[in-house]
Amino acid sequence: MLLVVEDNPQFSLVLGKMLERLGQRCEIVDTGEEALRRVMTDGEKYRLVLLDISLPGISGVEVARGIRALADKEKADVPILVMSPTMPDIPIEEMAQLRFAGLLAKAFFRDDLRAALERYARPVVEGARPRALPR
Repeated sequence: MLLVVEDNPQFSLVLGKMLERLGQRCEIVDTGEEALRRVMTDGEKYRLVLLDISLPGISGVEVARGIRALADKEKADVPILVMSPTMPDIPIEEMAQLRFAGLLAKAFFRDDLRAALERYARPVVEGARPRALPR
């Protein structure tokens, strides 16, 4: 299961369809507050968080800080892939502390998304061999 945190409803719809075509299950939320709530309560089920860095309310950076501060190591260590049209204006030291898995530059194509999932998402089953995502 992937957690998508995106406040743009049109982009959320497109991203959800792209993930579906890649055989991925996801939950989509539109606020940082809801993303934190989901990770705090069910974080162990997420293989990856796709996080829009610019959100209303608490920002993507604040969401990442909240996730990394969780006491439950499995939840706190979930890979976080930042989605942004530009490089986030975050000091390099803070980016290192937040341990972002990578940056997916908007607007990206399905092949970019597939490559990011193959590289950054946790395996479906611990110890399972990764399988190729559909094209």
